[in-house]
Amino acid sequence: MTEWGSEELSPESEACVSRFFEKYDAFDKKRECQKEQGGNDYSLLRSVFRRLSDEVDLHSRFLCSMLDPSGPHFRRSAFGEAFMSVLGYPGWLDWATTRVRREHECIDLYMTDGKRHVLIENKIHAMDQPGQVRRYIDQVRGPSGPEQMPMEADDLLFVYLSNGRDGPTEKSLKPYELRSSPLETYVVDQAGQRVARFVNAHYLTHVLPWTAMCLASVKNVDNLRNAFSEYQGVVQRITRTYKSYVMSLEDFLLEDSRDLASRSRVRFAFEIAEMLPEIKANWLSKMFIDGLNDMLDEEVRDGRLVLIADDASKALRPLQFDRDHARLFFPKSGKRGVKGKGRFWRVATGPGRDAAALAVLFGSTHLHIGLLPIKRLSEGVEFNENTALHAFDLRSDGQVFEFKRHSGINGTFKGLVSWTVSLDTEIEHLANFEGSRVALVVKALIKHAFEGNASFPPATEVAIEGLPR
Repeated sequence: MTEWGSEELSPESEACVSRFFEKYDAFDKKRECQKEQGGNDYSLLRSVFRRLSDEVDLHSRFLCSMLDPSGPHFRRSAFGEAFMSVLGYPGWLDWATTRVRREHECIDLYMTDGKRHVLIENKIHAMDQPGQVRRYIDQVRGPSGPEQMPMEADDLLFVYLSNGRDGPTEKSLKPYELRSSPLETYVVDQAGQRVARFVNAHYLTHVLPWTAMCLASVKNVDNLRNAFSEYQGVVQRITRTYKSYVMSLEDFLLEDSRDLASRSRVRFAFEIAEMLPEIKANWLSKMFIDGLNDMLDEEVRDGRLVLIADDASKALRPLQFDRDHARLFFPKSGKRGVKGKGRFWRVATGPGRDAAALAVLFGSTHLHIGLLPIKRLSEGVEFNENTALHAFDLRSDGQVFEFKRHSGINGTFKGLVSWTVSLDTEIEHLANFEGSRVALVVKALIKHAFEGNASFPPATEVAIEGLPR
C-alpha cells in the first residue's frame, strides 16, 4: 500500500488519490492550453498604475471622464444617467444642463444641473478627515442666515463611495449626523433639520453594476468597450471578484466530477500542503547526501576531490550539513531554525589544488554553489582569509552562471565565490536532482576547478545575498 502522510492508504483511498493527480494533470494541461489560445489576465491600467486603489488619479478621473455629458466619448448623458440609476436616483438631474467637475473645492466629484447637486466623496483606502462631510455640504449649500434662503435638502445629494465601508465616520459628519427611514437616508443638523440626501455607495454593489450597464450599451464601440472592460477589471480586482481568464487552482479544487468530488479534492490539497515541508526537506537532504555523493563519486575515488569531513577541519566542523538541518530549513511550522550549513570537498588537482574547496551550502534563504579559498595545515583544512578568489562566469547548456562574492554568506564563509539561487523557488527542481539546474552548475564548476584559471586576485565587488548587482 502507498503511504499518504503518516498512514497507509486502503485500495479505495489509493485509487481516489490516483484520480486526484490524474485530474490535476488534466487541469494543468488545460490551463496551459488556455494560455496558448490567448487566455490572459493582462490589464493596461494595472500596468500603468502602481495601485489599483488610486482614488484620485485612477478612479475619480475615470468616473469623471465618463459621467461628463460633454466628454469626448460623445455618448452625452448615457453613462451619467446609468450611474444615477444605480444610486437609486434615475431622472434626478437635468442632463441638458449638467456639468461634472473633479476636485471641485476639494470635492472628489461634483455634478450639478444648476438646481440640483451631487457630491461624491471617493474613499477606497483614504481615511475620513474631521468635519469633512459637513464642510463639503456647507460649501455647496453656501452661507445661511436670517435673510438667506438655505438650499433645499432634497436638491442636494451626498454620495459616500467606498469599497465596503458602512458609511462616513462620526468625526467627518460632526456636527451633522445620518438619519434613516425605510425609504431614504438624510444628513441632518443638530436641530434634526435635513440638510442633504445621502447614499452609501459601494464599488461592488454600485460601480460594478454601472460598468456592466455601460458595457452593454457600447458593445459595438471598440474603444469605449475596451475602456469600460479595463476599468471593470480594476473594480473586480479591488472588490476581490475578479475571475481569471485562465483556469485557477481554486477552480480545479471546487470542480465536481462523477469520480472525484470537490470535497475530496480540497481534502487532498490540504493534506499535500501539510506534507510539503517534509517533502521539501526530504528533497534537500537527498540532494546534499545521496545526490552529491553519487555525482562526485568518480572524482572522490580517483582522488581529484577529497571530502572535508568533520574531523578534517576545525573551522568547517560546525558548518557541516546533516539530515536534521533540512527539516529545520523547511519546518512544518514557525520560523526557519538553521542557516549556513553545507558540504565541502578539497580540490586536489589542477590549478586550484589545495587552494580551493568545492562548496555546496545554504544561507538564510539561498543555495550557494561555489569555491571557497582554503589552506592545508598540519591540523587540517582552514579558511584562507588572505586569498580572494576571482569572480567568473561559467557557460553550460546554453546558460550563463555568474560566480561572485555575496556579503551575507561571506560573513560566515570567508572569501566564498558562488552562484546562488533561492531555495524556495528551486526546491521543486531538486526532486529530480540529477536533471536539475543545480546539478548542471555543480558539474560545470568541478570542470572549472580542475581546468580553469587558478589566479587569485583581490575581489573588488561584494553583493548582498540574493539580490542583483
